[in-house]
Amino acid sequence: MTMGSLKEMLRMVSPDECQALQDICEYNDITEEQLVSAPESITALEMFMHNLPRICCMSFFPNLVSLSLVQQSLTAIEGLHSCPYLKILRLSENSIQRIEGLNSCLRLQQLYLHGNQIRQIRNLNHLTGLEVLWLANNEIRRLEGLENLQCLKELNLACNPIDQLSEVLNLKSLEHLNVAATEIGSFKEIELLARLRRLQDLRFSDSNWGDSPLSRLHNYQTYVLFRLQHLQRLDTVDLADDVKQLAKATYTMKRVYYNMCVKSLQHNRNNIVCLSIKSEARRIRSLQKTLTKLVKTRKDLEKEMRQALQFEEYLASTTISCKDTQLLKREDWSIRTRAIIVALDDQISHMTMRLDLLKEETCLIKEKEQAAIDRKIHWLKLELDTGFSEKNQG
Repeated sequence: MTMGSLKEMLRMVSPDECQALQDICEYNDITEEQLVSAPESITALEMFMHNLPRICCMSFFPNLVSLSLVQQSLTAIEGLHSCPYLKILRLSENSIQRIEGLNSCLRLQQLYLHGNQIRQIRNLNHLTGLEVLWLANNEIRRLEGLENLQCLKELNLACNPIDQLSEVLNLKSLEHLNVAATEIGSFKEIELLARLRRLQDLRFSDSNWGDSPLSRLHNYQTYVLFRLQHLQRLDTVDLADDVKQLAKATYTMKRVYYNMCVKSLQHNRNNIVCLSIKSEARRIRSLQKTLTKLVKTRKDLEKEMRQALQFEEYLASTTISCKDTQLLKREDWSIRTRAIIVALDDQISHMTMRLDLLKEETCLIKEKEQAAIDRKIHWLKLELDTGFSEKNQG
């Protein structure tokens, strides 16, 4: 490039872009002579905290391999069409909302976009040589658009509201995964990660980002080390072989313990329910016995009433001198007996209601006790399989 051609190129850019070019050169100690005589020697540019409003003037650096524009005022990825040799791109801590403008960066190996406002992972499928991707501290809720990144070795998704990792299963070369401070909270995601045989470094908790709910679950570390025995680091801590073996033995013992607890609860459930039923059955039999006596007494009185009526009819048809006195006595007895029968009916009705209520209560108690024990069994199994305990729910 000659001075004349440089001036010609400068005439084609706006005053703002000229100022941006000047700032870039000053920040990177690039002289005018170097820019004119040896632009191909400039392979790396960086700027930090300079409030650069947009990416521009990259055509002045045709052999650019590394570009770092951190803590600027960038809102879009643009101006990189003249950077076919770019391998490392750092655009972190800006205000970028979309992944775009990378169509010409086919040699890109490392892409750092953490600390922006990105909501979706897209427009990366053509970057088949990408090895490092940082998307931490954005607004990504769903993992997608990663299926073609078969060379990806490092993925940082910390501080995003994601709760599932199914898309990561396609990344067979993945060695480092950071999902700290996400919304992942189930051991089921660990089972999925077990398919990534090259995964060495996994972080659900990271002092630089925070904790995911999963890292606070009961049995978390033991379960992770049991399922992912090929890991070399967990939550920034190196893992020795004896630690992984201890985790395997511990989890195996815990599984045996939990299964024994479940069987014990199942056995106790049957015993408790049987004892409860026996206790209530005694009360029911007692009430039934009383009710049977009341019903028998009523039947006996009704029989006596019928016999008395027949006797009254007999007296009325005779000429016995004292029959009037006998009839009066019989009528008085009948009145008292009917009153007794009415009282018995009330008692029988009340006793029947009590018996029905007791039977209903017995069924409810049985169901309640079974439900309580079944709930304990459910939480034990859930705690073992997912790490989520009843205490976590509270």
